[in-house]
Amino acid sequence: SELGREDSGRNIVEIIFQSSWLKRDSPLCQVDRILKIHNTARTVRRFEGYRDSVKSRASRRNPRCVADGNELLRFFCTTFACSIGTRGSTSLCGSGPSCGVCNAIRHGFGDRMAGGKGLCTTATSGRAHDCMETTEEEKAASRGRRAMLVCRVIAGRIRRGGSGAAISVDPNEVVDDDDAGGLAGERFDSVTGPTGVYSNPDELFVFDPKAILPCFVVIYRVQDNS
Repeated sequence: SELGREDSGRNIVEIIFQSSWLKRDSPLCQVDRILKIHNTARTVRRFEGYRDSVKSRASRRNPRCVADGNELLRFFCTTFACSIGTRGSTSLCGSGPSCGVCNAIRHGFGDRMAGGKGLCTTATSGRAHDCMETTEEEKAASRGRRAMLVCRVIAGRIRRGGSGAAISVDPNEVVDDDDAGGLAGERFDSVTGPTGVYSNPDELFVFDPKAILPCFVVIYRVQDNS
C-alpha cells in the first residue's frame, strides 16, 4: 500500500533514505512514492524463525544476538520494470526475474544466493544505489526510476570481510583467525564488505534468504545536477 505524504511512517522512511544522499555532490535523487510491503504470515514466520535460530546459537559474548539476533535496517537496490507505484498501482507484476523488486517481494532472495553466494545489503541508500548495476534495457524499462527496498536484516554474528566482490563462503565454517572480531571458535551468520565513506560496515553479506524481510519500497528518480 502507498504511504501518503501526511503519513508519519512515510516521513521517517524518507528521512532515513535521504540521509546519505545529503552528503553527495551528484547525483541527487527525488522520491516519487513510498510503498509499505504487507508480507504474508508465512514470510514473517520464516523471518522470526530464523531470528530464533540465531538467538539460540548465540553465546553470552554476543548480547545483541541474544537479544534480537542482531537485527539491522539495511538497503537493497534492484531492477524495476513494471508500473508498481504509478497511478496508485500497488500490485506485484508477473514479469519474473526481469522485475527485481516484485520478484524479491513475492519469492524472496533465494535465487540470488545460489551456491552459497552472499546477498549484499548496505547501511545506506546511497551505497546501495552505487552498487546497483543496470543494463541499457533495464534503464529504458524503468524510465529513469529505481526501486530501493528497505529491509530488516538479521545479521547475527558478523565476520569482517575485505573484498567488495561477490563473497561465497560456507556459513558453517568455524571462525578461528584474526578476522573473527571476537568470535573465534564460533560460526558466523554474515560477513562485512570493505568499509568506506558511508558507515561501518557499508556492506553486509548474508547467506540465508530467511534473514531478510523487505518492509518498504522507495520509488525514486536520480537527478544528475552536473
